[in-house]
Amino acid sequence: MTVVIVHGTHDPDGAWWVETTPNDFAAEVDRGLVEAGSQPQVWRVGAFHVSAFDELRPEPSWSWFSGRTAPPFDNREGRFKWSGADLHGPGRHVGGKQLARYLEAVTELDPDETIHIIAHSHGCNVVKQATRELAKPVKLGRLVFLACPHFTDIHGGEPTYRIEPSVLGPYRTPILNFYSPQDVVQTTVARLMPDLGMAPGMPEIGFLGFEGTPLVESHRSDPDPAAAGLYEELEVEFTGGDGVAAHGAVHKPEVGRFLGYWFAQEADVPAHDLWSKLGLEKLAA
Repeated sequence: MTVVIVHGTHDPDGAWWVETTPNDFAAEVDRGLVEAGSQPQVWRVGAFHVSAFDELRPEPSWSWFSGRTAPPFDNREGRFKWSGADLHGPGRHVGGKQLARYLEAVTELDPDETIHIIAHSHGCNVVKQATRELAKPVKLGRLVFLACPHFTDIHGGEPTYRIEPSVLGPYRTPILNFYSPQDVVQTTVARLMPDLGMAPGMPEIGFLGFEGTPLVESHRSDPDPAAAGLYEELEVEFTGGDGVAAHGAVHKPEVGRFLGYWFAQEADVPAHDLWSKLGLEKLAA
């Protein structure tokens, strides 16, 4: 089992998604795994940390013929990271393609490795895009979407980012959609700023590689009909703080520990039941 964490917008240098101190989110996921009878698996392939593999730390290449060639994905000591740009094409679409290459690289190291993914905010849409960009088989396990802005076109209602069900694992509900009703960033702010700094409503221009700029509605749950039945919903209330604080509170250490338990369980125990069993009802934002 490998657990990969995909950060959100403007957060490639954040601390919560890497192992730093025992009280940080990533470390608490490992703590939950251990308490539930598993092994630490965050940013690990087999028994080794991702930083041990040159394949997960690619450098730019250079030649007299092609000049400088960027690596297939960016990384932070072997941990995947994307630009974090609040942009539809150069940010989330490109990030999805790079994440697909990273997941393929992990699989090449160990084809039997099941890869679970935790993503926050627009990192969830990067994951959605990655499931559509995979060129090689990848053994995906469970996905966790923390406060995902599920976008649909403001006119036709079509999903802006779509999960590809065929690449998901065999779980009854392979995706946990975790959110707070107090979170204003997930819906209001995300809807107002779907493509920061770009003119809204510009069309896709394929031969230029331009992905367009969406006009969107933002939802707390995925409205894509093709994704029906893939999600388990977990709505969590936070006490204190404002609506912006709730957006970051979904990756509090307590949530990380809970997700470690959730990944380690063999049966499809409802996430709400497990949340209550661990005594996690309302959390402070």
